[in-house]
Formats: sequence, C-alpha cells, structure tokens
Amino acid sequence: MLRRVFWIALALVAFSAPRVAAQNLCSTTASSKVACTVANVYGVNGLTNDGALAAENQHQGQFGNSFLSNLGALNSSIGTQLGELPLVSPASGISFSFNKSLGILVPAEYNFGPILSERAGTLGRHKFLVGFTYQNFQFQTLDGAKLNNLPAVFTQQDTAGCSAGGNNIKGCAFIRDVIVTSDAIQLRVNQYTAFASYGITDRFDISVAVPTINVREAATSIATIKNNGSDDLYQFQSGTSGQGCSPNPCFNRTFFNSNGATGIGDVTVRAKYEVWKGENAGLAVGADVRFPTGDSLNYLGSGAYGVKPFGAFSFGFKRVSAHVNGGYEWNGSSFLAGNITPSQANGVVAATKDNLPAQVVYSVGAEVGIIKRLSAAFDFLGQEILNAPRIKSGTFQELPACSAAPPVSACNTFNATGATDPVFQEYKSSYATANAAVGLRYRLFGHFLLTGNMVFKLNDAGLRSKYVPLVGLTFSH
Repeated sequence: MLRRVFWIALALVAFSAPRVAAQNLCSTTASSKVACTVANVYGVNGLTNDGALAAENQHQGQFGNSFLSNLGALNSSIGTQLGELPLVSPASGISFSFNKSLGILVPAEYNFGPILSERAGTLGRHKFLVGFTYQNFQFQTLDGAKLNNLPAVFTQQDTAGCSAGGNNIKGCAFIRDVIVTSDAIQLRVNQYTAFASYGITDRFDISVAVPTINVREAATSIATIKNNGSDDLYQFQSGTSGQGCSPNPCFNRTFFNSNGATGIGDVTVRAKYEVWKGENAGLAVGADVRFPTGDSLNYLGSGAYGVKPFGAFSFGFKRVSAHVNGGYEWNGSSFLAGNITPSQANGVVAATKDNLPAQVVYSVGAEVGIIKRLSAAFDFLGQEILNAPRIKSGTFQELPACSAAPPVSACNTFNATGATDPVFQEYKSSYATANAAVGLRYRLFGHFLLTGNMVFKLNDAGLRSKYVPLVGLTFSH
C-alpha cells in the first residue's frame, strides 16, 4: 500500500509543477509577488513622472542602471537557496539490527545517524519513516555585503546634448541629475517540511519531502536627488501612506515596500540504493529529483526542475560512525535566474528565464552515541556554486554640477569635479559556501525520535544566514 502511495505522489508532483507564461511581472498593478518587492519599492512605474517623480515641464524622467533595477544576483541567489535548503536525512533515525539472543530486530539505542547528510544504510524491506521539521532562515548578507546597507545610484538616460555623440559631457542641465539611495532589504523564510520514506527492498528505499514555505520580504530606500543640473527639474512627489518627503523642492524621500506569501514549496523525491554493505561500512548511490511545485515569484520555490545524483560512504561501530557525501546538482531554467524587470519594447514587457547555477555539493561528518537514547551529529557542509551572478562593491562618478542655474539643455560652465558615490556591481563567477552543523537526536519513547540542530556559516559567499536552527520529530517502524 505504501509503495503505491509513493508512486502516486511522484506522478502528482510531475504534473502539478506550475507553468508560468512570460508576462508583465513587476510593471503592473497586480505585481504583488514577493520577488517584485525590491523592484517596486518606488512603485510599479519606478522613478518616472508616472511614478515617484513629480511632473515638470512635461519632461518624462527615466532613471535606471542600478543594483535595485538589476536583481539578477539577488534573485538567482534566492532561487539557488530555495533549491538547496537543507532537509533532514529521511533515511537516518532509529535503525534496526538483529539481536541474536532475542532472535528479533531491535531499534538502535545509541547512534541515530546524521541529520543533514546521508549514511549508506537504507531503511530495510517494508520499513517506513515519517517526520516533520521546522527551519528558520534570516538572511543577512549577499556576497559579504549587508542586506541592510546596499547603496545604489540611479542615473538619467543620455539625451542628445551639446557634445558630439550625444554624451552630454559639455551639456549642463537635467541630464546631470542622479538619485543616490541607501537601501535595506529584510528577507525571512520559515520552512515546515513533512517527509516520508519507505524501504522497497533491503537495499533500496524511496523518500518524498513536501515543504511548506512562509516568506516575508521588505525593502526600504532612502533616496536623495542630487540636483547637479541646478534646474530643480527632478523632484519627488509629496509623500503618501506615511512615506516622508522634505519641503519643496522635494529632493529627499523614504520609500518602503513589503510582501509575503505562504504555500507549498518544491517537492523533492529521493531514491537511494546501497550498492555495497560490509560488516561495519557501506556505500550507497542515489538521486534527488526536485519538482518546481512552489511559486517562484513568491519565493516559495526555485521555479526550476533539479536533479542531483549523489554518493554516500559511511562506516562505524555501535556508538561512533562517520560518513562522506558528494553529489552534483543540475538545475533547469527559472524566472529567478532571468530578468523579471525587463525594459518595455513595442508595448510588451517580456520576462525572461535562465538556468539556475549548477552546483557541486559535499559533506563530511560523524555521529557519537553520548548516552543511551541520545546521540550527537557533526557535519561540514560545502557547496561549489558554478558561474553564478554575484555582487561586489564599486563606485559611481557623477558628472560635475553646474555652476549656475541653466535652462534645460543649455551649455553653461560647471564645476571641475563631480562627487563619487558607493554602489554595488553585478558580475558572474563560481564561489564556494561552507557551513558547520551541530545537532542532537534523542529517542523519546517507542520509535519516536526528537531532533535539534544548528547550522553556522563559515564564510560569506552567496546569500547567507549567520545560523539556521532546526527542530524535528520522526517516527519509524
């Protein structure tokens, strides 16, 4: 009966993965998706006269080219994280061994296996395990940069000016204005995961993990218009909904936007086969298949299929054991790796997809039986994210300010030097993440096992939390 349930679940997730057509994602009034929180911090029309800027002389402001309008690194990192949020090892827990004196299978009393890694052993023929875990992620940094301090500069598009080629080097007017911002992003994810495993044979088992995700993102931007054109052309509209604006001319304003969502995340199906079993050691191979059942634009899932073949070698004795895991994950295409805020062309905004970065995953760890019913687990968890969008700090050189208030597009004199502003720039490269995990597993009574674990970051590459707590409860029989 349980075997049928697994195959039915596999078929259901294969056909229930959402299929989102390219459409106006963050440029419509319906763009309340969590992935649009940062893109729409200035409203769906952005920094234009139809959005946050006040209309002046019928000139349409169009500011762009900043970290906030190019979200590839942030969204791709979130997609990568959602596709690789650590799950409790479904085949670990209370194992059974044959007691010669009693002539029956009895549950383990000392060593309950790894928590976030795999051991080679499987559940055993017709054995099953069900469980539930809770994890909390509070993301603080992206490539070492604090999410609560991300400076960005918005620039006006070039127009034909007084200089040859239309680059406005000699022009002294609105084209010199920039909007300098100090930005803060808050991102929190709660993950509730139900999972089940079933032993098809003595060496082969299959597992299904179904996460429910609760996510909340908020973005705050403190924006200042640098009136380098000395013409007061660009100003912010008066503040609304509690968002402040300084007196006329309005050159300073604080913007805020937030969204949240709750729903089913990406369902993962795992199959594992123990290819070799020695007296005190074993070797297993397996594969995870991730289905994009979560709404990626609400950060409930990665938005892409994923396949991760892996191997697990483990050895040990009654109270002490160790293991080594390694695998490679291939990911399909997702809006989170593409562009959800494209420019408008021919009246149509077409969001694009791209492949989420592939990654190499590995871990090494050990488990120790402390006392009867209680064991500890230690793990080093590593990932190599391949050719992924990242950010780094840089500077932006403003055009010099005009020395006098000019008419629009006039060619007046200006000061010799312009201000320099900090910004973040996007680029692509591979990077490694490293985490340490420490946990305890306690056998409550019968076949119930209580798990507590904490993951600590060891470096700053990628989108990171300082620590990730986990609690869980499993039942095996």
